[in-house]
Amino acid sequence: MANTIRLKRSSLAGKVPATTDLALGEIAVNTTDGKLYLKKSDGGEFIVEVGPVVSVAGRTGAVTLAKSDVGLGNADNTADAAKPISTATQSALDGKAAAVHGHAIADVTSLQTSLDAKAPLASPSLTGTPTAPTQAQGNNSTRLATTAYVDTLGATKAASSHTHAIGDVTNLQASLDAKAPLASPALTGTPTAPSAAAYADSGQIATTAQVFDTVTTVPENAQAGTAYTLVLGDAGRMVTLNNAAAITLTIPTAASVAFPVGTRIDLLQYGAGQVTVGGSVTIRSSGGKLKLAGQYSGATLWKRATNEWALIGDIA
Repeated sequence: MANTIRLKRSSLAGKVPATTDLALGEIAVNTTDGKLYLKKSDGGEFIVEVGPVVSVAGRTGAVTLAKSDVGLGNADNTADAAKPISTATQSALDGKAAAVHGHAIADVTSLQTSLDAKAPLASPSLTGTPTAPTQAQGNNSTRLATTAYVDTLGATKAASSHTHAIGDVTNLQASLDAKAPLASPALTGTPTAPSAAAYADSGQIATTAQVFDTVTTVPENAQAGTAYTLVLGDAGRMVTLNNAAAITLTIPTAASVAFPVGTRIDLLQYGAGQVTVGGSVTIRSSGGKLKLAGQYSGATLWKRATNEWALIGDIA
């Protein structure tokens, strides 16, 4: 006798069994709809309909599907780059940078601080204890020299403070022999020296030009006032006194102006005002006369002692 297999079933139209109605792999039938259902597992439990497809997209028979039949009415075969995108997608893309783009230093976090901590290639001002590769000895170039390079090279050189005999220096003795000593040199040939001004009184060497100017010229000190006191610079000069009124010429004491003994000063009354010579010193003159005789009269003062002067010439 044949065995009869009875499936779980329902005669309610549209009834689909729940997962709790069937065991895994068990089949149920809806006798009204004529549909079979199977409980399966694919990471979870599902009820699926089994059996032939009755219709596609609401059509039966030999059906040819259009893209709109399966919800793809907006799909086409254009290239990816030509496909339209949604407004939301475009907005998202607009907020992105181009694949190739640039940035200012300030756009990169801490980049400026990192750059500030680096030295430029051109004329860097290094701090701390910079180091560099030590070059081979004998290198003579613009490469950096380290202390190790200098110390090694220095061992082959003389100390910075050292001495030499005259004979160690080529031609030095011959050069020295051709020079005059500072003390009492015995010059030969035609020695020259800078010429001092005429009447200069110092330790400077006198030249023939300076001596000639001093002997053959008398510099003038022109005075136009009615009173004048001699100064140290008048020594060896012609003091001209030119005024229509009477003029007083005063010889200062040695304490005021230290004229050397032997100083000579010439006087010329150039104007109509008569010149009278005086001062707190002893003045020796013929007959005790202390005035120049008149306009264009001349006289000479000569210092004989500390505060003693002689007045000679056209006096009255």
